Amino acid sequence: MTAKRNRRKNTVPFDERLYKAAYEARQAAQQLPQGAEREALLKKARQAETAAHLNQWLSTQACSRRAPASSRRDRRAVRSVR
Repeated sequence: MTAKRNRRKNTVPFDERLYKAAYEARQAAQQLPQGAEREALLKKARQAETAAHLNQWLSTQACSRRAPASSRRDRRAVRSVR
């Protein structure tokens, strides 16, 4: 018998969850003395912020607007003729 996947709908947007994770990691890092554990938490915070920025960049309309396939083919044809 296969296990049933636990599905739930996220009520908080992805970017907010990433920013929250970054904030919590930075807060936890402030409580620690200099060392490997603190550096790992700061790295986790930077990664979460970078992921949030990338997500925001990818979801903007400027990035999501792509030329129709026919115009892309036309541009390739023009390049090959030159």
